[in-house]
Amino acid sequence: MKQSNIGLAAVATVAIAVVLLFSWSVQDEPPSAEGFVTCLDSGDYEGAYRMLSGPAREAIGSPEALGADYTATVSALEAALGPYAGLTDVTGTVPYQGGDMDYVVAAFAYSGVMMAVATDGDGMVQGLTTIACDLPSEADVPEDVTEVPVEVVTGDRMPLRGMLSYGDVSDRRVAVVLVPGSGSHGMNCAIGGNQIFQQIAWGLNSHGVDVLRYDQRTYTDPFGVDLGTAPFDIGYEVVDDAISAGRLLRDMGYERVYLVGHSQGAMMAPSIMAESDGVFDGLVSMAGSPRDISQIQYDQNMDLISQVPPGPERDIMQQMVDAEYAKYLGIRDIPESEIHSVQVFGLPAYYVLSMMDRDNAGAALASDLPMLFI
Repeated sequence: MKQSNIGLAAVATVAIAVVLLFSWSVQDEPPSAEGFVTCLDSGDYEGAYRMLSGPAREAIGSPEALGADYTATVSALEAALGPYAGLTDVTGTVPYQGGDMDYVVAAFAYSGVMMAVATDGDGMVQGLTTIACDLPSEADVPEDVTEVPVEVVTGDRMPLRGMLSYGDVSDRRVAVVLVPGSGSHGMNCAIGGNQIFQQIAWGLNSHGVDVLRYDQRTYTDPFGVDLGTAPFDIGYEVVDDAISAGRLLRDMGYERVYLVGHSQGAMMAPSIMAESDGVFDGLVSMAGSPRDISQIQYDQNMDLISQVPPGPERDIMQQMVDAEYAKYLGIRDIPESEIHSVQVFGLPAYYVLSMMDRDNAGAALASDLPMLFI
């Protein structure tokens, strides 16, 4: 699961969030997210400072301090996501604390970033939060492919934006659901500038297979889950929505529906299929694993440590990794009162347990449906 960028004693977070506190200003018209971020991006820190709310303006201190904080934020993002390429023309809203935050997408070499702006009751800027997102695709839909927007609905949860695509050669009888890996992915699953699910979908479409891809729940609603409490387990994050997507295709009349998972989506694919009550007719596992995620994280961390020269720094790193692995080995002995507060390699222990309690290898061995592991 290399795309997760798992580092020492930590797993890739659901979203990169760098929060700047700002202040108050009186203007004739409330600022827009795009206007505020454009001022920051162009170096007009005086203009951006005038858009701040009172408490935030007092906290930030001066236009120069605001500019320094923004520059530091961009530098931190570049360290994780590659060189900054500028603002795009993509805007939107993201749910936040019972309302919405407007955002504009900035482009980095390996990822997009939502520059989301929080405002007060008068529409003045209270803060800026950056959230990693897919870079917008620059590819044109092939002439022989049709794309239809859909929604994937799981119970009373927020609907997920999806896309059903099919080619001219389709007989509308066979379809697949694409399930992404760990992290926070949009429907195209953009990794390192490659829109991998978009590419897979169009490739399958050319062979007569229809494809449903959708935004991950942590991508659609990045502030809607609390990593320290239920219901954010692997069922909530991955399994339930994948089954809902398969049922949507069944409701559309597809005779055969297959699950195609990548990385964590591939790891969980046998359990998804087993829990789907016959929704899926088979699966494809791309870069999956039958091992527990903590075992994988341990090996990835050990690989990083092996690249560090012998010495005190390497010894400290080894001690940290060994301590996390010891927590994993004793995870079932953690008291229930602590299971939501203890973390293992950066993940809540109960979340890790929710994956461990699903025997993916056993589910695969017990199934007589066709499976392809690549």
